[in-house]
Amino acid sequence: ENPFVNPMTDLVVGLLGTNKVSIAFTPVSGIYGYEVSQWMKSLHRFKVIKRLKATSSSFTEKKLNSGSVYTYIVTPYRYVVIDEKRTKVYGEGKKITITTHTKAPKLSIRKAKGQVLFYWNRVPKANGYLIQYSKNNKTFKYLKIISKGGRTSYTRKHMKKGRTYYFRIL
Repeated sequence: ENPFVNPMTDLVVGLLGTNKVSIAFTPVSGIYGYEVSQWMKSLHRFKVIKRLKATSSSFTEKKLNSGSVYTYIVTPYRYVVIDEKRTKVYGEGKKITITTHTKAPKLSIRKAKGQVLFYWNRVPKANGYLIQYSKNNKTFKYLKIISKGGRTSYTRKHMKKGRTYYFRIL
């Protein structure tokens, strides 16, 4: 029996959030299933975390930490008989590394004469923040980049009285 297993051709991130990821791929023909392995830093190796059926074309991993890096390998396999023994044979897997989104900070705003004070909660693993503003709540423009992740406030001076502004922080 031919022990060859077709290789994986692609892996793409289908959905990425703060605590979950979905990864999609093109199914491989002539296989029994897939093994999904994740890099385990504490073990210094990849560990199989899921086994998928041959008909699968994606998987979702939940309960991840926000702002963290995860590496996965999806490997196709099938069983063949070699010397009257059933043996699992693997094809070439594909590796993908993703970083989950950090949680969005909660923005609070205080107004004072002609200025606005912004403050927000610190986001773990954030190395900076982007403050944007809009006059119509649709098209947001750059206001300020805070490049120090520990800083959690900003004051905007010279605001026009009687005008409505919308702000967000990323």
